[in-house]
Amino acid sequence: MTFRFAVGRTGYDPAAATRAATGMSQPLLVFPAAGSAPAGESRLRLSTEDVVVTGFKPADDGGGWIVRLYNVSGTDARVSLSWSSPVPSALRVSDTSERRGAIVDGPVRSPRGAWRR
Repeated sequence: MTFRFAVGRTGYDPAAATRAATGMSQPLLVFPAAGSAPAGESRLRLSTEDVVVTGFKPADDGGGWIVRLYNVSGTDARVSLSWSSPVPSALRVSDTSERRGAIVDGPVRSPRGAWRR
């Protein structure tokens, strides 16, 4: 069994700690690509650093994208999603089975995560 530890600076920033831990536990994998070069623009941006994207994939039914958000702060948050082109026609809440839920108009409510300050 392998254990890895990282010691950070003084002061605790849950969003930065989550990003650092994800980077250590899920390293970037690089593969050759075919086709045209990407635009160089992020596909999705969030309005707060207290919420991080932990998953971004095509929906199983091919009808859209699934974005999994995780709120690392100690309080409930509201986060706006900004998309590069093409912008989705609608945002919907989904459960883990990817069933389409209610349309979201405005910021997405993101309940606080497991991290506590």
